[in-house]
Amino acid sequence: MIAGLMEARRHFAARRFEKCLTTLAEAGDGALDEPAFWFLRAESLRQLGKSSEAISAARAGLERWPEEIGLLDSLGLALVGSGDLRGGDEIFRRALAIFPGSLSLLAHHATTLARLGKDEEAKHVIQSAMAIAPDSIVVLEAQALVASHSRDPAAGAYLDELVARDPENPHAHVLRGNHAIRRRRVGQAAKAFSEAAALDPENTSVARAARATRVASHPLLLPSRWILALGRRRAQFLYIGLIVVLLATGQGRFVPFVAAFWIVFLVILPRVLRLEQRRRYGKL
Repeated sequence: MIAGLMEARRHFAARRFEKCLTTLAEAGDGALDEPAFWFLRAESLRQLGKSSEAISAARAGLERWPEEIGLLDSLGLALVGSGDLRGGDEIFRRALAIFPGSLSLLAHHATTLARLGKDEEAKHVIQSAMAIAPDSIVVLEAQALVASHSRDPAAGAYLDELVARDPENPHAHVLRGNHAIRRRRVGQAAKAFSEAAALDPENTSVARAARATRVASHPLLLPSRWILALGRRRAQFLYIGLIVVLLATGQGRFVPFVAAFWIVFLVILPRVLRLEQRRRYGKL
């Protein structure tokens, strides 16, 4: 393999995606004739959140190697990341027609189907993957994600098994945190996101989620925790709706109490706690 590609692969394995892209750009024209170049470029761009560029890179590689499994997988994931779930579904079906036993393709297709609301088909794909490799971490992660998306009561148990089997996997803790958020359990979410942030300190979005949920789960905010769990927009609608109802029913005397509760528990205290989090952990 070309030396530049070998160096780029090392950067990619270490999750230094910007450095990987820089190394690829300096690898020379000969690297363009290697499938690894296009795969590393597409995946690095996708990991950096540049879905449209990742799609272009994957398609450019597939023009030369239309049955390259890594590029097909990367294209499917990039399409899903851009919001084109149906496009991702089509690519995964195309890829699985060529590589029906690929665990990564099966896992990614299953999670895409779950996001499309095709729960039964997603579970069928997971069963196919489990029949091939029931102990695969990739399959267990997809199983937990599909169950969580479909509101399967077994989702919590799947997530517990995944974390127990792969405790150093930050994504497993993120999945557990997201599941806790869906169940309005911000304390559990804060613990899960904090563990994920400790395992992947470079991931700023996870760090923000950890700090936001630590604030929301603080004991001082217990009276308003259920409101905070609704999210800012829903909470605002609730506040405005409650004020309108009180005024419309002649209960305007309670409006100052509602306003005071809101100001203290949903404005002042959260702001103070966020400042404390920033003081301890930085601005993220």
